[in-house]
Amino acid sequence: MENIQIGKVVIVRDSFLTEDERDLKGQKGIVRMLYDADPTDDQTRDEVMVEWTPETLDSFEDDYFYDAFDEEISWTSYILPTEVLEQTDETVDEFELAWKKQEIFTRLFLDGLGRDGKLIVKAFEKPVDPSKYMPLDCWLDYLNHSLKFPVKCKVCFPYDEEDGPMQEGSRVSLTGLNGVDRTLGILAEVEFHERPYVLPLQDLSSADSYSKDGKYLDAYGLWLVCIS
Repeated sequence: MENIQIGKVVIVRDSFLTEDERDLKGQKGIVRMLYDADPTDDQTRDEVMVEWTPETLDSFEDDYFYDAFDEEISWTSYILPTEVLEQTDETVDEFELAWKKQEIFTRLFLDGLGRDGKLIVKAFEKPVDPSKYMPLDCWLDYLNHSLKFPVKCKVCFPYDEEDGPMQEGSRVSLTGLNGVDRTLGILAEVEFHERPYVLPLQDLSSADSYSKDGKYLDAYGLWLVCIS
């Protein structure tokens, strides 16, 4: 896998059919993760997770997105064997990619999200320069102004013991937001047993799901899942 590097753009050089018989030949993606072959885990070949480029997302018919959404799998990325890929010298503007995903989400999925959809719309009401601000930045600003800190929350992600003292169901206090990370989303400042920690906000839910704060967190988590 020495010829494939994380962050580089690759093209599907050879014919490769998805389970629903779509040929991905010629499509392009940014390498996000590398998976070495592991026969002990039934993975017999090297594989790559790519995030589709704006050009590729534009080339897909809407059925591609609807099918992935209905099957609860990612419509923005795909895992491919390295043997069908070729690395290129092309680059992708990450801001353009983020807003392309937001554009597709808004056009195809937003109307079906009911009350959560209305809150999601509010996160993007403030005009921003898309060459300087990501959709995540819009959420960070919106939640900073909407949440009433501290917020009583519980951990909703099944952490392993080696990840730290918090486990799924642990009660924490959300004291603030700590910026954004392209992979993890918005980072949350929490207190657990009077000690500070930083967690992905998506790993938290409000202890009171019927509160306004709970609805904001639910809407953010749903949006994050929908554009993944």
